[in-house]
Amino acid sequence: MGKERVNIIGKRFGNLVVLSHSHTNGYTRYFLCQCDCGNQTIVAKNALTTGKQVSCGCLRNKRIADQNRLPNGYLRLGKIYRAMKNRCYDTKSNRYNRYGARGIKICDEWLSDINAFRKWSIENGYKDGLSIDRIDNNGDYSPNNCRWVEPAEQSNNTSKTVMIEYNGKTQTLTQWANELNIPKSTLHNRLRVHGWSVERALTQPVRNH
Repeated sequence: MGKERVNIIGKRFGNLVVLSHSHTNGYTRYFLCQCDCGNQTIVAKNALTTGKQVSCGCLRNKRIADQNRLPNGYLRLGKIYRAMKNRCYDTKSNRYNRYGARGIKICDEWLSDINAFRKWSIENGYKDGLSIDRIDNNGDYSPNNCRWVEPAEQSNNTSKTVMIEYNGKTQTLTQWANELNIPKSTLHNRLRVHGWSVERALTQPVRNH
């Protein structure tokens, strides 16, 4: 015990300075520590030496308080930004083939400054629950080609979505089905299985059984 007290007492671990040995519980030794914030706390030796605990808890509380003071969406926008970069530039990303491999990039303004992306987002309709969407599905991530939309709206703008034009109006199959009150499965079968023309598929009444 004496050797261990000499080795650790008086040493600093993060914001903690070891004052004295407190007690032993089984094989675990605990030490009384002085935190830079003024509080004293008892910490297990291994928590100190491994860096698992570096304060009395004040640093964690400060970090949580700082996060709570951040603008709405600040942290979520960071995650969205990193995901956007991954799919455009990380060849190991499982979504790279649909983005970076197709030549889709992030504009220089956003790529060089995440806060420029955050500022644009807050000023252009960002809310929790919305997703970033490229207006031109073949275009880059940039202020003039991006918007914040509900997930359902975004799904209508993916490269897998088939657009149907009729009488000068272009919509997805789902949107036509909703507008004309035709079951989506019926409309799909008319066009994809039976090979009907768009006009016939959209205009023929659905039989009631």
